[in-house]
Amino acid sequence: MISRIGSKKIGYSLERTAYSKDKKNFYSWLSAKRYHFGFAQCPTPKCPEPVEGPLTAKKGFTLVEVMVATAVLSLGIVLLYEAFFKITDAFGYYNHYLSVSPFAREKIWAAQDAFSKSGDQASVETSGKFIQRGKDFNWNISYGLLDETPDSFLYKIDLVIVWKEGLRKGKLLRSAYAFYTKKK
Repeated sequence: MISRIGSKKIGYSLERTAYSKDKKNFYSWLSAKRYHFGFAQCPTPKCPEPVEGPLTAKKGFTLVEVMVATAVLSLGIVLLYEAFFKITDAFGYYNHYLSVSPFAREKIWAAQDAFSKSGDQASVETSGKFIQRGKDFNWNISYGLLDETPDSFLYKIDLVIVWKEGLRKGKLLRSAYAFYTKKK
């Protein structure tokens, strides 16, 4: 049974030793000696001569150093992966955003044209669904009268396109105005 594991500083060297309870047996396999120069003095007469080996040489890293380095590297890898996934998510979102932009411009232009020509009597399709690049998109147009004078009307047209992007919803909102003047 090991009674003492200790260390003491001798000159410029550090000696780590392990002895039995009665201090008669020296456990060299539990002891590590690091030498600045020369050999350290053995505290008991039964100590063997120090032998240069894996436990006595000042080479390699301690377990704490390895654990700290592993933790720092792990944190760095996690942050890199998080940044990578955010970038790919943003790329996917903007890829779909850009693919539906021409459709949004076309729908807004059609609604503006209809309201500019017909006013309240305009027939505008207000909702629908389409598939582009394997993704389902739902769209909805809402409109309302903003300003009215005896012979002119100002309408606000809102187009919302919604799609599912992973666990969240992607959304594109476009607004436009249409001006209708009564013909005399």
